[in-house]
Amino acid sequence: MVSQPERNVDKVDEEVLAAARDLVASRLPTATSVILAKSALGERRSSKSDLDFVVIEVFAESRWEGLHGGRWPVEMFISDLEGWERYVAHEVRERRPVVLHITAPGVPLTINSMTTDMQLHAQQLLTEGPSPLTTSELALHCRLLTDLVDDLEDAGPGPERRFVIEATFRQSAELWLMSNDQWLGSGKWLARTVSEKAPKLSTELALAVDVAHQGDTARLLAVARFILDRAGGPVRSNWIEPVPL
Repeated sequence: MVSQPERNVDKVDEEVLAAARDLVASRLPTATSVILAKSALGERRSSKSDLDFVVIEVFAESRWEGLHGGRWPVEMFISDLEGWERYVAHEVRERRPVVLHITAPGVPLTINSMTTDMQLHAQQLLTEGPSPLTTSELALHCRLLTDLVDDLEDAGPGPERRFVIEATFRQSAELWLMSNDQWLGSGKWLARTVSEKAPKLSTELALAVDVAHQGDTARLLAVARFILDRAGGPVRSNWIEPVPL
């Protein structure tokens, strides 16, 4: 068996940092603060990983932009400082700290007091964690999982059951995190968050979903009911869902 050469992480990291700095110099010459997500460096980076940035420019309209920086796809959150503050406040309310997670542990490509203050503030917000669910919020999220459990019990073979399985998986994970005052995530970040905060539950959920897709939903139903019971029990009435107009 031929051994594979060890990955030279330092060399690749240097290449990523050089590409990031070139991108800043060529496309963002007026930026007052630029932070590169820490996930762009180290062992978790793959060949398809994005370079994620937070960019502060005076008078910039808050937006996300996608482009390419060398051989890496790039995603940027661009805003002025006030827009950044509004956006991270929104993330705290929604419990989904994407820009906060880029900012707090990220690699500063600008060295100034604004960048330092942003990172310190982001670190403080992440450490404090999200606000506990209100009684009405908890009832709503329990109701959502209750409905999915009922649907999964009745779902026959086919695409419908597959969608309900995945929805039950996601809602179970999110309800556990929210009812335990933890941050949420999307996609792989939801999986990583549950794995970090509740490794045994993460493993059991994954196994239950695998078995459910093979035709036996009993294990997934048991996990979902366990999470529901810990959050206060099934809810079928006395809940309110605001409707945005």
